[in-house]
Amino acid sequence: MLDIAERREKYFEAGIRIIFVHMSYPELAEKYFNDYGLSGIDHVSDVAKELYNDFGLTRGKVSQLWGLQNLIRGAQLVSNQKIPFTLKTIGDGYQMPGVFVLYKSQILESFVHQKWCQTDLNMMLWFRSF
Repeated sequence: MLDIAERREKYFEAGIRIIFVHMSYPELAEKYFNDYGLSGIDHVSDVAKELYNDFGLTRGKVSQLWGLQNLIRGAQLVSNQKIPFTLKTIGDGYQMPGVFVLYKSQILESFVHQKWCQTDLNMMLWFRSF
């Protein structure tokens, strides 16, 4: 989320609309988005995980969520002063994330995480080019 916050204005200028889907209630989500520098960002509350299911995002296995790479990435994130450490989960803590680029109701690009710590370098490079 910090990457998106840093580039939010560039995405907006390029005509890219970012919408977060989350498993929280809107009021609580607003607090988190504010903490990450994303106040006012568009978001959809999907407590029942209907959109997650529609996009083929599944629940992770223990190895996808708690392996060594994930622990290292988690430590890197919390060592960043911008992210407070917490073990609190909101929604389904086993739900795997994904990133999708939509245009006219069609998926142009997608990345479904196989591990929590993964990022799709090609998609991130594409996003970062803006």
